[in-house]
Amino acid sequence: MANFPKVSVLIACFNNAEYVAGAIHSVLRQDYPFYEIVIIDDFSDDNSFKIIKEFESDKVKIFRNEKNFGTGYTKRRCIEESSGEIFCFLDSDDELASHALSSMVKCHLEDPECSLVFSNYYDCNSDLKIIKKNVRQNAGSSFSHLDTGKISHLVTCKRIFYDRTAGINPAFKLAQDHDLYYKMEEVGVVKYINDFLYFYRMHRRSASRASLDARLNSRLWHFRAIEAAYHRRGLDQSDLDLRFLVMIKDAMKKHSYHKLLARRVRGVLAWCLMK
Repeated sequence: MANFPKVSVLIACFNNAEYVAGAIHSVLRQDYPFYEIVIIDDFSDDNSFKIIKEFESDKVKIFRNEKNFGTGYTKRRCIEESSGEIFCFLDSDDELASHALSSMVKCHLEDPECSLVFSNYYDCNSDLKIIKKNVRQNAGSSFSHLDTGKISHLVTCKRIFYDRTAGINPAFKLAQDHDLYYKMEEVGVVKYINDFLYFYRMHRRSASRASLDARLNSRLWHFRAIEAAYHRRGLDQSDLDLRFLVMIKDAMKKHSYHKLLARRVRGVLAWCLMK
C-alpha cells in the first residue's frame, strides 16, 4: 500500500435532500487530501440528485441508478465505481469528523494485515448537536463482530481484502453493514480506534426506523447475515434459533407483546417458513 493511499468515501443516497450537502461538505473538510467521493443516487424523487450534481468534480463522482434498487445494490455499486485502496461508507444524512480519514489511514498503514478499522461515534440530533457518545471496544486478536456486535461507524476497509470476499450482497435490503463486517473479519485483522470520528444524525426519518415494524425488519435481515456467516465458517448451527429469538426480543424492548401479535407475527412466521 502506498504511503498516502487514496480513500474512497462512498455515499448511497435516497431522498435525503435536506442533509446530503452537509455529508459531502464534511468530506471536503478532511485534513487528509488523498480521497475521492463516490455518490450514487438511488432514483430519489426529491431534490437530492440536483443538489448532489452541484458538487461534481474530479474528486467527486456522481452516478444515478436507472430505478430504485435499494441499499444493497447501491452500496455494492459504490464500491465498484470507486478506485481507492481504502473505502468507507458515509450515510447521506451523517457527517465525518475533520480528522476521520487521516486517523483511519494511519491505522491501516500500521498493520498491513488489517482488513477493517472502526471507531467510536456520536449520536446527534437533527441539528448535529451531540446527544450521546458511543464508545465501542478494543478489537484484540479474539475479537468477532459475530459474538460482540460492536463494530460501528466509522468503518473503513482495505480493498485488497474486500476483493477476497463475495462482497456486499445486492439482495440485502437492510443489514448490509453487518454482512460486510462478518465477511471482512473472515479475511483479515480487525482494528479499533478509540476516537470519535462519525456524527450519526437522528431526525424525523430516522425516528421512523425505530417503530416496531422497522426494528423487527432490521433484526430479520441481520439474522440473515448471521446465518450466512455461520454457513461460510462451518459453525454449529444449533444455537441459531436461540439467536433469532434473542434478536426479536431485543427489537421488542420498547413495545408490548400484544403489539407484536397484532402487527407482525404473521410476517415473522412467513419469513421463517421461507428459510
